[in-house]
Amino acid sequence: MRVIIIDDDERNLNALNEKLTKHCAEVVVIAKCDTAEKGIKAIDEKKPDIVFLDIEMPVMNGFLMLQQLAFKNFELIFVTAYNHYAI
Repeated sequence: MRVIIIDDDERNLNALNEKLTKHCAEVVVIAKCDTAEKGIKAIDEKKPDIVFLDIEMPVMNGFLMLQQLAFKNFELIFVTAYNHYAI
């Protein structure tokens, strides 16, 4: 499975990348993006199977980012450090 991780916090990007690499042999992280803008470009160019997407990011949040995509044929997993999004 080809995966893209999008999160504005570098520690979260690296932690999730490390966990996927260590525990999910079938997963290949094809891009790590620290802004929604970079995420849009990576998704549209690389066409991943799964996207791990942070909800709260500066400039454009994850929900707004999704509306900007041309390529939308992937599974989506939201990641967040905010409790009110966890439900």
